[in-house]
Amino acid sequence: MENVDLQKENIQLRNTYRTLLRAARPYVSNAEKKIIRKAFNFALNAHRGMRRKSGELYIFHPLSVAIIATREIGLGCTSIVCCLLHDVVEDTDVTLEEIEGIFGPKVAKIISGLTKISDFIGHTPSMQAENFKKILLTMSEDLRVILIKIADRLHNMRTLDAVPKQTQLKISSETLELFAPLAHRLGLFAIKSELEDLAFKYTEPQLYQEIDAKISAYSAQMNRFVKTFMKPVQKILDQQNFKYEYKARFKSRYSIYKKMQTRNIDFSQIYDLFAIRIIIDNSVDEKTDCWRVYSIITDFYKPNSDRMRDWLSTPKLNGYEALHITVMGPTGRWVEIQIRSRRMDDIAEKGFAAHWKYKENANMQDSTLDEWIKQVSEILLNQDGSAIEFFDQFKLNLFSGEVYVFTPKGEMKVLPSQSTVLDFAFYIHSDIGLHCIGAKVNSRLVSLNYPLNNGDQVEILTSSKPQVKHEWLNFVKTAKAISKIKQALKEERKEFAAKGEAILHKKLQLENLENEKSIELLTDYFNLGSDEELYYFIGTNKIDHSDLHNAFRALSFVEKKENKNQVNKNQEIIILDDQVDVPYKFASCCNPIPGDKIFGFLTVGEGIIIHRTNCPAGIKLMANYGFRIVNVDWPEKRSINTEYFSVGIFFRGIDNIGMLSKISDIISRQFEINMKSISVNSNAGAFEGRIVVNIYDTKHLDALIDKLKSIEGMESVKRFHVEDAAK
Repeated sequence: MENVDLQKENIQLRNTYRTLLRAARPYVSNAEKKIIRKAFNFALNAHRGMRRKSGELYIFHPLSVAIIATREIGLGCTSIVCCLLHDVVEDTDVTLEEIEGIFGPKVAKIISGLTKISDFIGHTPSMQAENFKKILLTMSEDLRVILIKIADRLHNMRTLDAVPKQTQLKISSETLELFAPLAHRLGLFAIKSELEDLAFKYTEPQLYQEIDAKISAYSAQMNRFVKTFMKPVQKILDQQNFKYEYKARFKSRYSIYKKMQTRNIDFSQIYDLFAIRIIIDNSVDEKTDCWRVYSIITDFYKPNSDRMRDWLSTPKLNGYEALHITVMGPTGRWVEIQIRSRRMDDIAEKGFAAHWKYKENANMQDSTLDEWIKQVSEILLNQDGSAIEFFDQFKLNLFSGEVYVFTPKGEMKVLPSQSTVLDFAFYIHSDIGLHCIGAKVNSRLVSLNYPLNNGDQVEILTSSKPQVKHEWLNFVKTAKAISKIKQALKEERKEFAAKGEAILHKKLQLENLENEKSIELLTDYFNLGSDEELYYFIGTNKIDHSDLHNAFRALSFVEKKENKNQVNKNQEIIILDDQVDVPYKFASCCNPIPGDKIFGFLTVGEGIIIHRTNCPAGIKLMANYGFRIVNVDWPEKRSINTEYFSVGIFFRGIDNIGMLSKISDIISRQFEINMKSISVNSNAGAFEGRIVVNIYDTKHLDALIDKLKSIEGMESVKRFHVEDAAK
């Protein structure tokens, strides 16, 4: 029985190979057939004994991918060879060096682009993004990489029944998210529709079956309708000697499903379930002939002007050309008609491959297809962020529609829909985008985030110096603009970092400090990720002179004069850890007083600095230098009223007559406290002020604050850091 099965497999294998040769006949010479045979034999030997999850010989997969590539995309000998070999490096012991030695560097380059970085695409988002980025890097040099990858994905989707449900869902979701939009972007409309339908089949099987059953039931009715509709049109086309064919196709199951979802309607309410396509053969003047057919159709059926799409005059970004019209049919039903030449139909079905075939034959100029490839290449060359970031940027332009705008000289430019004037500036030239300060749309001044509409005429206003701002990233839509802005911001960041580094080293030299250790401590103090980030913050003045001064002091980098009130033999701090013999002093940034909750910070060579636990500088030290924290406390018994501590008091209230006199009376006469400084501001009947006084401890301070709060018209009294008063 096994021998019979093997014999059947060999017959099937031979027939499949012959199918490949028949499909390739229009694209390869006899000499190239020998190369294809060589590649087939090589792949057959490399995959010997390997089977797919369905149980069939693995070699059927590369053969099927090659058939798709040549029959449905129109690729030639080199692509067929690469299809046959696309898994040998990844799944067997064959190396790229062997491939290059036997089949040449071009084939090896494409195979390298098709070989995944990891053993399974999609283990993590990063792996998937890296693999996709690698494909696009090779695609920017040779588009056949991505075309073969799409053919590979299509065959995998056609044979997805053999894999587990979880894998079906993962691959189908990935297909809907990336490969179907990419096929659309490359003009492969038939493949795009099939990818979507197959993915829909596995992600929503019940809905797929319902729509599929309704289409099947409606098929005979559609055929009768189309025959009736075309009968008078055919008569005139024949009389005018048109060579043509027409066919009717249902919209894809997935597109019908999406239309039902977005419009919240059911199947019976969709009027454009199918479209009639008229393809003109041997046309000399394609556009004129398409418009002539339009005229013939509209002589019989009334058109809906709001539903006409002229992609003859302005082809889509992916090269698609056609005239779409919607007319009222003989039974009171709207019908969509697509009119195009044979060349346009080939490009619509086979995308880029057909585009370049006609371009070479007709010496056509670069189209938007070529422009798109150039943009992808440029983004890849300038992209230095994560692969996931690039992946997300690239997808932005896969999913978008198109908007057609004009330069001041009347040149039409095609951008993704929702593009802003800033996107337009970067589309014209990177330097124009970087120097852009505004724009005029239809002679009216607009902001940089103004969204463009079809037909807008755009004039970009620039300055002599670059004007790049980080907030631009919040509204630009195109991958090119995002990439260029990030690149410019990175260069600007380097310049600020260099400036900050010079400033910091100069300050450290003036203080005669060890640079490397000090920089490390400062980076931790400000809770920054790297030295470069510290330099940048200093260079942009986000960390200014005052911040650095406070940091030096908090970390005891700088020798400070001892305040006479900071150390007192009669009021020693109790050190609860093992640092008994280490000298200590009170931090001037928060000025702790007896009764405050405190902690000690063990410095490098400066002993222990005592901070309040709610001190902003102290909080940073606890967060970044936990290993240097020392447990300290005030002694239970201490000499009372023998030592003063400077404390700041902030007050605010209604500016009544005699208010300042009442405050002074409480502080100086009732509490017998010396005021070190006072400042008061009054405005529109309200006042606020700050006083620095000498206090014994927190009980003394609380009593004073409570007394001040009792003054009529006083709204708020609270303690503040003395350090703040100097700012």
